[in-house]
Amino acid sequence: MDRYKHSYEKTANYCYKGTDVLINNLNITNDKNLFEAERILVMFRTSELQDNQINGNFDFKCLKSIHKYLFQDIYRWAGDIRNCNIANQDLFCLSDYIENFAREIFC
Repeated sequence: MDRYKHSYEKTANYCYKGTDVLINNLNITNDKNLFEAERILVMFRTSELQDNQINGNFDFKCLKSIHKYLFQDIYRWAGDIRNCNIANQDLFCLSDYIENFAREIFC
């Protein structure tokens, strides 16, 4: 089963051509290798974040900052709102609704 699931939208801006592997700063084109690199790099960034917390209100902007910090070494679009329905494992929200749901959650 593919680690990154998507449907209906073009993923050209997010996946290597002909694959479900997300385009990444490390140019890893194998799902298993990308998963391992992501696991290791995010673990280090999580440790750093615990020591140097992002200040401010926990709102949508803060959540995006955390995402950017954790995934900055791996994805150029870390912290950005995607325009395509891709996700690690299960898709929790369709890309068209992310901003509306965030307004509801963080109001």
